[in-house]
Order: sequence, then structure tokens, then C-alpha cells
Amino acid sequence: MKGTEPEPGPPSCSLRVTHPTESAGAIAQAIGLEPRTSWTLGDPVLGLDGRELGGKRKHSYCAFPVEIRSVD
Repeated sequence: MKGTEPEPGPPSCSLRVTHPTESAGAIAQAIGLEPRTSWTLGDPVLGLDGRELGGKRKHSYCAFPVEIRSVD
């Protein structure tokens, strides 16, 4: 028996920015958006549950949600 297909959600998009040295806060301030996810060079690597996994971040990163609007 085939399962039912989930209802498609609205399209989504994100802007992802990496930088070798600039802090995530400085990146967010320069872009003017609140990141959904971010870290800064040297931050500890964390799992989804917040536990440290070992190691340090090798660059800074921000992911910003971008709203997609339909043009009808």
C-alpha cells in the first residue's frame, strides 16, 4: 500500500554566507538580516542537540532565510 504524499509547502530559499575571519555578528549586521543559523571562526562545533562534538569552526557562517513571493 502506497503512503500518502505530504502537502507541498511554500517554496523556501536561504542566503548562505561564509567568511574566513569576519564574525557572524558582523556579517549579519552588514547584510541587515537576522541569521537562522550562524557561527564564528573558532567557535566549538556543536551537534543539533547543542553538545560539543569536538573541534573548532574553521570559518564564519550565516544562513539567512529569504522570503519568496509569488508574482501573479
